[in-house]
Amino acid sequence: MFKKLLLMAICMPFILACAKAQTGTHSLGASVPMGLTNYGVRGSGYDAYYLAQFSYGYRKNLSETDNSSFSIGTITSAGAGIYSDGFGSGVVYRGDIQFWGDFNKGMGAVPEPAKNSGFHVGAGFGISYAGADGEAIDNDNGVSYGPMGRVGYRFGLYSNRKDVYKAFGVSLFYKYGLESSRWRTIGFHLLADL
Repeated sequence: MFKKLLLMAICMPFILACAKAQTGTHSLGASVPMGLTNYGVRGSGYDAYYLAQFSYGYRKNLSETDNSSFSIGTITSAGAGIYSDGFGSGVVYRGDIQFWGDFNKGMGAVPEPAKNSGFHVGAGFGISYAGADGEAIDNDNGVSYGPMGRVGYRFGLYSNRKDVYKAFGVSLFYKYGLESSRWRTIGFHLLADL
């Protein structure tokens, strides 16, 4: 019960702020996370997974200047890959949701930025579920949650009308799991704004 209340308390500011925020942006793309733990189900030493995921992102700017913004948002991903432990390997599937607060500068920060490139840096919280061959991949029933950090670069990729480019972003992220398995996940997002 405490975990559900904690999750609601973490998510509620994002939901409320999105309802009142200024500019919203949808993104589609891919994520490639890699996870590692030394607290696997069978005590085999290190367990690892490598995935390819389809991703959808949404962010809202809370405050904007001419060329920068502070935004909150979420990225939802699902996909499959390879899981390996000391006893063998198999297919793993994973779904996750990440909540972010970002500072954005340049491209992708505002609807019509002054520059064709930019960056973002942020912190957030992530929750994921992973299963391998029909079973959870750890003693936590495959659930991992914890704080996250990210940094990324955006550049103008294509135009939907003359002189207005849409952003394409590459972000590197890291999550430290707070569950007993302590999954450490590093990966990157490739997202194109719609």
